[in-house]
Amino acid sequence: MRVASAKFTEFSQRFAAHSATVAAYDGCLQYSISEDPGEPGLLWIGERWRDKAAQSSHLASDHMAIFNNLMKHLDLKSAEITAFECTGEGQWLMRTTGK
Repeated sequence: MRVASAKFTEFSQRFAAHSATVAAYDGCLQYSISEDPGEPGLLWIGERWRDKAAQSSHLASDHMAIFNNLMKHLDLKSAEITAFECTGEGQWLMRTTGK
């Protein structure tokens, strides 16, 4: 996900609060965000869920509705979501990239 530099500080502060909520959500095994050290404003987001049902519940939750409303008001340059489903419990993964 690429965020315009003028909005990056606002976005990262709000995303930190959102990340804490998601990380505490039932079924969330891992939720992290980091800025690419070589490309300011490029964010890498990693999620890992116990199963697809837990991830689907998260996506349908009130906290995601709040987050999606925030996203409407930020200057995103680009966003790409790639999801991977792996064998084994707790291996369902979603990755968002800005490329």
